[in-house]
Amino acid sequence: MQRARRVFALMTFMFWSSLYVYLPVLGPQAERLGAPLSLVGLIISSYGFTQLFLRIPLGMWSDRIGRRKPFIMSAFVIAAISGFGLWSAKNARYMLLYRGLGGAAASAWVVFTVLFCSYFPPDKAGQALGLITATTYSAEMASTLAGGFLADKYGWGAPFFCSGLLALVGLALSSVVKEKPQPQSSISLLDMASMGKNKRLLSVSLIGVLSQCIVFVTLYGFTPVYAARLGASAMQLGFLSATAFVTMAAASLIGGTFWAQRFGESRVVIGGLLVVSCCSLLMPFINELPFLYAIQALSGFGRGLILPSLMSMSIQGVPDARKGTAMGFFQATYALGMFAGPALSGMISEVIGLRGIFLCTGGLGLVTALGAQRLLRSPIEAGIEERI
Repeated sequence: MQRARRVFALMTFMFWSSLYVYLPVLGPQAERLGAPLSLVGLIISSYGFTQLFLRIPLGMWSDRIGRRKPFIMSAFVIAAISGFGLWSAKNARYMLLYRGLGGAAASAWVVFTVLFCSYFPPDKAGQALGLITATTYSAEMASTLAGGFLADKYGWGAPFFCSGLLALVGLALSSVVKEKPQPQSSISLLDMASMGKNKRLLSVSLIGVLSQCIVFVTLYGFTPVYAARLGASAMQLGFLSATAFVTMAAASLIGGTFWAQRFGESRVVIGGLLVVSCCSLLMPFINELPFLYAIQALSGFGRGLILPSLMSMSIQGVPDARKGTAMGFFQATYALGMFAGPALSGMISEVIGLRGIFLCTGGLGLVTALGAQRLLRSPIEAGIEERI
């Protein structure tokens, strides 16, 4: 089992590397090709747009046939097309199309997480998700650092070409991943609608939407654009993204394996939201790159606390045969934030400017933290609070 986990972790590393190696230069490259901020926002949000519509059907389909591996292999094929397509794009509109394909590949993450959890006992789901999320952030850290180096040394198209190559390596690894036989599920759209009435799942998903909106506007979206306007080189943009992913990986391990057990998952989520929000509010007052690195590191730590706990909460108490559907519901719902946040912010920024967007996003984060305080507490966590 340990060998299966290691192979899966390496495959996951390649998967997210292929989707994030070009992230430091995605927004700046779109600007270089003549895109206004509104189109830059759409390019960033297209990644979430396709996930919004694909994650629930993928989760249901994988539950229905009791298989995960074919979806994972297909995701690598699509990721390769996305990477090579972005590399060959001659204008920003083509970038919109191929980044959307990257989102289609990322839709399979629902299947990745459920399959990896099957390698652990049911009561260790939080630990499993903490470990796989740490692997994800480690991949994103290493790949964005490499992407900045590649763009600086070989040109702005190099990270996109590397994305396609990494996806092909991941495809080879995915062919040897072990999959336990799973019972087929006869879940229907009616059952799906019933799952959507689960108040706990809806609450977790709502907080997921808002948290992803904040993160994709700032950390993944307009922070690199802001840094480029401060004079950051391609290499410095890579370091900027990598700084966040280092702290994300650390936070996901600490939050998912220790703090969640000690303080409760909802408290970990709220703490992460407060950190991310404060970083966004501080961003407009940063005029030097060293301070921007510090803010980025703190924001990454906050983001690393949020997602593993939310994912774990989304499948608590769900039968194995329907965990793919539940995770798909959660991930598809939070993809709304990945899409709507950058898209709307890109349009609004034409009026209030880039600094105004960071202030508005920080305010949204504080409101989300208040909402999480009311919506996410469970009876178990209430008991934890009494013991503290």
